[in-house]
Amino acid sequence: MKKLFSLLVFMGFALAAHSQTSLESLIQQGIKYHDEGKYDEAIRMYELALEQDPNYELAYYELAYSYYAKNDLKTAIEYADLLIKKGKNERYIIQAYLTKANALDNLGEPEKAIKVYKKAIKANKNEYLLYYNLGLTYLNLGELKEAEKNMVMAIEKNPNHASSHALLAELHSRQGNRIQSILAAGYFLSLEPNSKRSKIMVDGLEFELYGNVTKGEGNNIQINLNTDATSSKNPFKMQELFLSMKVASNTSEFKDSTSDAYFAECFKDAITLLALKEDKGNELDIWWDVYLPFYEELEREGHLPSFARYISQSGNPDSIIWLDNHPIELRKLEKFLKERQE
Repeated sequence: MKKLFSLLVFMGFALAAHSQTSLESLIQQGIKYHDEGKYDEAIRMYELALEQDPNYELAYYELAYSYYAKNDLKTAIEYADLLIKKGKNERYIIQAYLTKANALDNLGEPEKAIKVYKKAIKANKNEYLLYYNLGLTYLNLGELKEAEKNMVMAIEKNPNHASSHALLAELHSRQGNRIQSILAAGYFLSLEPNSKRSKIMVDGLEFELYGNVTKGEGNNIQINLNTDATSSKNPFKMQELFLSMKVASNTSEFKDSTSDAYFAECFKDAITLLALKEDKGNELDIWWDVYLPFYEELEREGHLPSFARYISQSGNPDSIIWLDNHPIELRKLEKFLKERQE
């Protein structure tokens, strides 16, 4: 009898292991189909997994995600709601909230999406993606103050989330706040220097640095000032004015305004001018707690020349050449950045 009992226990474990392996195989095959754009085939795999285990939470999430990907947004919301209601795995539940809110946003119901994000944040205060997506929804609605507040919260929860820095740069660019946009864009590029979207960010950064300075006939330099940005509402108004003057001087000095050296000099000027800002005023802590310490340490350690080339490599071939010719400086910078991101 004892041997029979042991055999039955062994068979039970074996069947459970086989069932789990089968479930995982179905999910992996479904993910493969999803990544290939074969959403209906993916959905069938997840449905088969649920037939084996009606409580398999990962299958519910993947179903919601695949329906979202095939633009069947109402069905995506249905499966997301099922997971939110009956799920126990916090990670899957967060993803379900994100899928539901994104679907509502795409259905033209951003106010409902905002309510979903806020409900999710109430239950998961440390999830940076909830703040990021909420901020994105506010940005699309033109509610810039709320958008910034949530971008800052996302960065506070995860300083290495590149997209949050990118969105903060865009937000301040829209408002004509050059210094803030430069700080956020540079930080984004320190995390993501050579991705598909890096080139777009480099173009934006160059525009913020010297887009308002032009060289006319007879080497005359013209500075176009943004009167809104130099208003009392902008805490970096004086730095922006001085930066324009510095860039104008650089434009006269450098024959090639597309060179890496010109970019590096203008970027250095933007950072060193921040030392003039002593009073914090009422601006958000992120400028003082995240960005300024980062750039001050870069300058103090002598990394600014290599950093300027590092962040502009996706948009300036001269920067790549400079980095290739200065391997020691590059290694030191990469070590510095890696230590900061750990």
